[in-house]
Amino acid sequence: MRTARSVIALCIAAMPGFAAAQSLPAMIEACNASQGHAARQRVEACSAIIRSGKFDPANLAKAYVNRGVGFAELDDYGRAAADFEQAARLDAHLAPAFTNRGRIRAEMKDYDRAIYDYPHAIRLAPGSAAAFTNRGLAFAAKGDYDAAITDHSRALALAPGYAAAANNRGLAYAAQGRFDWAIRDYELALRIDPGDAAARTNLGLAYAAKRDYDRALDAHGQAIALDPESAAPFVNRGLAYAAKQDFARAIADYDQALRLEPDNAAAYTNRGLARVAGRDYAQALADFTAALAIDETQVFALYGRGLARNALGDVAGGTADIRAAIRRGFRRDDRVFE
Repeated sequence: MRTARSVIALCIAAMPGFAAAQSLPAMIEACNASQGHAARQRVEACSAIIRSGKFDPANLAKAYVNRGVGFAELDDYGRAAADFEQAARLDAHLAPAFTNRGRIRAEMKDYDRAIYDYPHAIRLAPGSAAAFTNRGLAFAAKGDYDAAITDHSRALALAPGYAAAANNRGLAYAAQGRFDWAIRDYELALRIDPGDAAARTNLGLAYAAKRDYDRALDAHGQAIALDPESAAPFVNRGLAYAAKQDFARAIADYDQALRLEPDNAAAYTNRGLARVAGRDYAQALADFTAALAIDETQVFALYGRGLARNALGDVAGGTADIRAAIRRGFRRDDRVFE
């Protein structure tokens, strides 16, 4: 029940030709802003440019790309995809239209079409590290970790300071069980960007996978210091505490995760498992029920609810839950806390 974090790149399409349109300088600047500026402002500015009728198809395509980036940052993937499609129609040689369309298709779990977009983007911009690492994420989502590692390595060869590519290659190694290689990559990402909370979280998960829980706790603690408003590092540190049989501290971390993110099913599941270990079966049952209400696919919650029901005397209900969990893929030899 661990939470890993990937980093995906967006590509802004620079619009130098817009500088000649003196009547729209503020909107041009906002539409052309780098990633990290207010997404809604970018969307509004690019929309005004698109409506203005003052720009040729090549520059209009760039406005659609940048508005699509804004929509993507607002998690409006449908409108983002539509803008990248329009940009590609207006300018078939604009690499960010294809890079970003691939990225959005991957976000929408359309991995085959995402992978289809990247070769064209790479032909147009062979030096684009973002295109390689985003295709690597799509390959990883399909379970092709060797291809993912190859693409992230290409991204790093093009941009040795690309922390996201190092982090994402580490995730691919971890998915293969190659945790020493994963740790090497997370440490590389952190040398490039010491403030990368995702890499710090993933480093902690890799140490936990090697049962080096003290180093895992240290890494998760540093991730929390970097990103104290994120629930994931608290859930993951709680798992490391639970693996060390320190259930009180584990529960405290799950409590904090739920204060930050009340619909975090993993936090409910893991708090329930910690409470089972402490024989607090009634509270554990409430946690497992809450987890399943949020995400009915949580097989650990289903199995744990079965344990809690059995302990509380509901043998029929408990047996039914345990059998259902096993049918859904839970194995009796799965390590609950590790």
